[in-house]
Formats: sequence, C-alpha cells, structure tokens
Amino acid sequence: MPIVFEKQKKTQRNLILILSGVLLITIIVLWQGFFKKEEGKEIIPESIILPKKEIKINFEILKNPRLEKLQLFSDIEPFKEIPPLKGKPEEKLGRENPFISY
Repeated sequence: MPIVFEKQKKTQRNLILILSGVLLITIIVLWQGFFKKEEGKEIIPESIILPKKEIKINFEILKNPRLEKLQLFSDIEPFKEIPPLKGKPEEKLGRENPFISY
C-alpha cells in the first residue's frame, strides 16, 4: 500500500497561503497607520484646542472668620504595645514578622 503525501502537501500549501495573506494584510495596516503621513491634515483639530484663560484665585476667602474658628486635627499617636498575657509575662500577642509564611 503506497503512502500518499499529496493531501499533506495540499494542506500545508493552503496554510502557507493563508499565513502569507495574514502577514500581507498586517503589513499594509501597519504601513497605513504608522508610517504613511497624510498631507494637508493637522494632527490636532482646532476645535479641541482651548483658548488660554487667566486663572485668578481669591485669597480674601481665607480671611473669613468661620475658617479662623476651625481647629486642626490632633496628631495620631503610634500604637502602643499590648501588655503581656496574665500568667505568661514574656509572651506577646502576634508574630514578629506577620508577612512571612508559616
């Protein structure tokens, strides 16, 4: 019984044609999108560019008596160590480094 390689060759040829078609389309799209410069068109339309405006800050508002009556937050004190458990004076709660695995 002879071994027939005709079907394999035909399938392989079709796959090569499909791959080359996809590569050709990809190259064309990249060329059109990145490398080809369109003449006569601006990159940024004029409708997007906003006119420059001068910003004025009214510092007189900071002299309002309501703002002067506000109090600052007190500083947050750092956590204090939890006292040892009763009956076991040297044992502390928690682990020395809580981020290491068991």
